[in-house]
Amino acid sequence: MNSASRWIYAVSFALAAVGFLIPLWPLSVLGVLLATLSGRFVAGLLIGLLLDIAWGAPAAPFGFLYFPFTLAALAVAALRYWGAAYFFDRATPDTL
Repeated sequence: MNSASRWIYAVSFALAAVGFLIPLWPLSVLGVLLATLSGRFVAGLLIGLLLDIAWGAPAAPFGFLYFPFTLAALAVAALRYWGAAYFFDRATPDTL
C-alpha cells in the first residue's frame, strides 16, 4: 500500500463518516464515489455496505433501493471500467 492509497482510503472513509455523523447523505455518497472512482473498488463497496447497514433502508419513493450506497458503488465501478476501456485506450492508432 503506497502513500496515495492511504490518503484515498482515509479521505473517502472520513467523508463517509462525517456524512453519517452529520446527517448529510450527499457527503457519504461523495466518500463512496471517491473510493470507487480512484480504482479502489473493494474499498468503495465496503464503505457502501457499511453505510447501508448504518442508514438502513431508504424511505418513501426510494424504498425499492435496499442498498443505495452499494448500488452507487457498483454503478460507478462499472462506469469507470467502461470508461477506462473506451476513453483511455493505450494503443496508438496506425492511421489517421
